[in-house]
Amino acid sequence: IRGLMLKAGNAFDIIDTNQSKEVSQSSENLIALLTPILKSFATDKALDITNNALQIYGGHGYITDHGIEQLVRDARITPIYEGTNGIQALDLIGRKFNIHEGLLINQYMNEISKFLSSNKDDNDMHKFIKLFEPSYIDLKDCIDFIKKIEIKNVKEINSHAVDFLNIFALVAVGYTWLQFIRVSLDKIKEKDDSFYFSKIQLL
Repeated sequence: IRGLMLKAGNAFDIIDTNQSKEVSQSSENLIALLTPILKSFATDKALDITNNALQIYGGHGYITDHGIEQLVRDARITPIYEGTNGIQALDLIGRKFNIHEGLLINQYMNEISKFLSSNKDDNDMHKFIKLFEPSYIDLKDCIDFIKKIEIKNVKEINSHAVDFLNIFALVAVGYTWLQFIRVSLDKIKEKDDSFYFSKIQLL
């Protein structure tokens, strides 16, 4: 998730460096798309992780002796800050989904598709892409399904908002890992490096 955040941060830097209008617009589109995904997915996971940490202590996790309950309280507010995660999900499936006839989402999905195509014949990448592709296909199916819903049927569209955000976030994080692995494989070909090797092993 930090890698995905850095990708969004890099998009801000690209805009600030006075790139061409096309490149700047592409970066703005990426930021607009990733904002609800990053905010919601990161904070939901923070809450899940701290809740699990609390349960490790059993009943003692609920009291103040170990400090875990404080972390749970701190994490609990994050899905509410800066637009609740439900609102972020509605923003993604409602506003972001339809901007310029789906340009934001199509642009990102095309980027993933190009990456997969350029690496499909790489034996080192094959097993990682094989793990990723089913989820990518599921996301594409979700997008196609939502597009088929009558745009006036707002309640039907919004009923899929949270699930759509979650699968999009998982695919985005998975794609970021593939990019990590691509870089790591290239780096260890130049020189054995435990840092890059650990990135590959972690997956």
